[in-house]
Amino acid sequence: MARTIQSPGVEINEIDLSLRPNLPIGTNILIPGFASQGPLDEVLQVASLSEFEQIYGLPTNSQERYFYHTVKGAFQSQGNINVSRL
Repeated sequence: MARTIQSPGVEINEIDLSLRPNLPIGTNILIPGFASQGPLDEVLQVASLSEFEQIYGLPTNSQERYFYHTVKGAFQSQGNINVSRL
């Protein structure tokens, strides 16, 4: 967003009114981990944490919690999240 100071007391701000969606850009992230359900040795791209939970379920032990919280933290970045169950 552009910001310009025209003269003392006058500030001009540019406001983006376009209707284009913000697409996820950034790096591709691959997170391998352990889960109690879901496809084995297959890389899947997940778009949200709820989709991840539907495919791989909620964690029941420490290895599964590590996988779950790694994926949860990765959703804070702008990237394409790919996961694989070991």
